[in-house]
Amino acid sequence: MTRTTISCGAGWCRRADDGAAHAANAAGRTAAVRPHPRAASRSGRAAARRPRTLRRRLFAPAARRTRDGADRPARAGGVLRRRRGSAQRARRLRVYHTDLRPRGRVRRDVGGDGRADGTVFVASRCLVGAEFRARLSRDLARLFHDLERGINLVAMVNPYLPLPAFRRRDRARARMAELIMRIIAERRSGAAGGEDFLEVLMRARYADGRALSDDEIVGLLISTIFAGQHTSTVMGAWTGILLLEHPHRLSGILEELASEVGDGEITLDALRRLAALERCIKEAERMHPPLVMLMRRIVRDFEYDGWRLPAGDLAMVSPATAHRLPQVFADPDRYDPDRFGPERQEDRRVKHALIGFGGGHHRCIGATFAQQQIKVIWTVLLREFELSLATTGHRPDYATFVVGPRRPCIVRYRRRRSPLTATAPPLAGARRQS
Repeated sequence: MTRTTISCGAGWCRRADDGAAHAANAAGRTAAVRPHPRAASRSGRAAARRPRTLRRRLFAPAARRTRDGADRPARAGGVLRRRRGSAQRARRLRVYHTDLRPRGRVRRDVGGDGRADGTVFVASRCLVGAEFRARLSRDLARLFHDLERGINLVAMVNPYLPLPAFRRRDRARARMAELIMRIIAERRSGAAGGEDFLEVLMRARYADGRALSDDEIVGLLISTIFAGQHTSTVMGAWTGILLLEHPHRLSGILEELASEVGDGEITLDALRRLAALERCIKEAERMHPPLVMLMRRIVRDFEYDGWRLPAGDLAMVSPATAHRLPQVFADPDRYDPDRFGPERQEDRRVKHALIGFGGGHHRCIGATFAQQQIKVIWTVLLREFELSLATTGHRPDYATFVVGPRRPCIVRYRRRRSPLTATAPPLAGARRQS
């Protein structure tokens, strides 16, 4: 279904004149494909919202029990977005990197069930604290895997169906909620503390002075951890695969790491200097966006370019199609990270050209954090291991809502005999490419 949607969208764009639009309506779904990414942002902030049914089921089941009956976490978006950002400051990066290093090991199959371990543990440690990771060290990746498998296109229609995947999803959510509630109780009693997103939420207040309830904190934490690892996992996997498929790019990245980081501490300033790696991450986002469809529930009628979009419909846009528009990205099927360099900046030709993390008011607030995660992970892996692919022909796996590489996707690895240094840029990883 997902692959068909992308193919249809690409076909529409190829046949359309500039400025033409195509729309289809079926069972309350309105899909629009236009050879111009700006079309996704013209509805205005009040015209469309994220679908609530699945979100409430997984992340904020208590939102309907607030005093005025409103969905408080959504209405308090500005305050909570600022609070979340404060938990991702530079002073916490040292904790994040220290926590990642002991797990700097490579999975043989980066497209397998264990591919999310690194991002799951980093996100949970940074956002909930050391207690959460320590108590779920063996089960955390499995719980998030069960949660992920229960979020698909069927769940967007009816997340309450009695399906085995949905039952496992709900059990995983209940287990994580139970542990977070226990940690909240310990912190309120003064038995423990921390400098993380959980602590930020416990101190946060709405505009009327009301504190967040424990249920609201749990929902926000689970959604943030999930967002912090879900797309990061896929983006990180595609970033590495594409680099290993293009040895000359890998060689340049290794030289950049040797020059800017070497075997020293990974700091925020060092990450900001990794411009070539950042371009590779953006190109992975463009070629293989984690979400091939972005959806919003239309809450009031509005018109765009002669099309009337009625309230109640589900508006959809496809990053996988928009990112392959030749009007925006030159030779869009070619891997070319330099398109994001200062000389070309193809992603700035039009507004919202790169929408792997969404755009407008609902753009993912953790996009920068995700990029830092991916930079840290690949910095650690590439400077400690020589890597090469043992498989070829890697294709997207459309079996899940977040599209990662199809298995098998096997990586050979060997620990480096000497660390990366600026005086001797290591090219061994590229030479081992098969």
